[in-house]
This record gives sequence, structure tokens and C-alpha cells, in this order.
Amino acid sequence: MQYLFVRVVKARDLRTKHLTGRLDPYVEVKLGNNKDKTRHFEKTTNPEWNHMFVSSHDRIEASLLEVTVKDRDFVNDDFVGGHMFDLCEIPKLVAQEYFVPQWYRLEDRRGYKVKGELLLAVWMGTQAEEIFPEAWHSDDASSADVMANIRSKVYLFPKLWYLRVDVFKAQDLIPSDEYRLPEVFVKASLGNQTRHTKVANRESFNPVWDEYLMIVAVEPFDVLILSVEDKVASDKDEVLGRCVVPLSDVEMRLDEKPVRCLWYESVKQVTTRGERKGKSGLFATFS
Repeated sequence: MQYLFVRVVKARDLRTKHLTGRLDPYVEVKLGNNKDKTRHFEKTTNPEWNHMFVSSHDRIEASLLEVTVKDRDFVNDDFVGGHMFDLCEIPKLVAQEYFVPQWYRLEDRRGYKVKGELLLAVWMGTQAEEIFPEAWHSDDASSADVMANIRSKVYLFPKLWYLRVDVFKAQDLIPSDEYRLPEVFVKASLGNQTRHTKVANRESFNPVWDEYLMIVAVEPFDVLILSVEDKVASDKDEVLGRCVVPLSDVEMRLDEKPVRCLWYESVKQVTTRGERKGKSGLFATFS
């Protein structure tokens, strides 16, 4: 949805009353029959408001935007100066350049320049603007429920990475049945994602795969769990060793440079001939 944004930053060198020399300034933003204003300051010619007004484009029935500086009084507030904007000439936000406020010289009711300047930023944008939730909505401020409904729905897109796990070989595997050569594969788990290699071509305590696995990793990263498993039956796999790899320790490859290969120690305590054994190695690389 399109919205008109008016950011009133500050004013400088405003003219004071001729008799008292006093000025209690505020800014009034008028769009058709809708009027809104900032708070007033006492006894200053250089006030700073930094106030934002937002109005829905669908409800705009005027062709001119009036931004006026007034002096707060007990009876009638006095006109100090203002500036008129033709809505057809207000730029639409396509980049951040329209956030930059500009100084506008104040004019009297006949359009002649008077003393004082106003720092403003005026543009057409959408509710996706970062400042939209904090802005004062001139046509919707009467209802908190309406305010909640018109605020933008923010969908955060997570930062994704491809995690590549190159699995080369393992050594010194210790199966529970020492008289049987294991049929080994490697399983990689990250969150609820699981990938695994094929079973090694030959039964061995030192199997070789030379295979890579691809997993989508989402920031903030979880830990990668690698397990070396033995297919002891068609419906049963035995874990021979497991290691945990924090992805914060994994090198992020942003070019074609090769990634170094490392041995990772996988651990599982097993008992063989009454002796507890447990360490084996997995040769792999991550990027």
C-alpha cells in the first residue's frame, strides 16, 4: 500500500513576535481536512521535533500538502510561515535518497519568502519502510486495532549456505563383532536433515568412499553430527563411531580455493575380549 511520509526534523532562525520577542513554535501538517501537529517548544527559534507523519494514499482527497509553523498562544495560534507541496511532484521512494531531509525556506500566506527555514523530508512509500511502525498515522491513530492491522507484515528470509562434506576414508574401525568385516557408510545430520554415503565398495576396517554430501545450512548454524555406521543386517545399522563438528569451525569457501582435508576422531566405547576400546578416525573435509 502507498503512504505519504512527512518527516519534520527541525527549524532554524524563526521570527518571533514583534511585541514580546517570544516564540512557542510547533508544526502543523494539513492534508485536505486532516490536520496533525507536533508538540510545541517554549521560547525558542530553533526547535527540533524529529517527528514523522504518515497518511494512507487511498484516503488522500487533496492535491496540496501544507506544512506550517505556528506559534502557540492562549487564544489563537499565530502563523509564522509555511511551505506548500504539490502531491503530484512528491517523489516515490525507490532507494534511500529520499530519506535525506532538505531545508525549505518559509513563506507567508501570499507565497513570499519570510525569515526562517524548516528541515523536512517528504516522499511516497509503502508500509514496508523500516520507520513505518514508529510513525504517527494521521488517518488511523484513533484505533489501536486499526494500527495493528495496517502495519507491515515482515517476513525474514534466513541466510542460507550450502554445506559440502567430502568423505574420503576411515581407519581403525572397531565393530562389535571382530570376526566380521563391516559394511560401512557415513551419515551426516544437521538439524532435521540427514544425508549418507553409499556403503563402501569393499568390506574393510579402513573403508574408502571418496564421496561428497550436500546439506543446506541456515544461520544461526547448528552442529553437524557425523556417524560411521555398519550395516549389520538389512534392517539394522550399528554405529561404530560418532563425532560432532561445530559449523562455526568450518571454513567458508567464497572462491575456488581448495579446502584442506582433516582427520576427525569418532568415538564409541565397545568391549572386545573384555577390553574397552573406542577411537577411530574419519578423513573428511567441509566447506
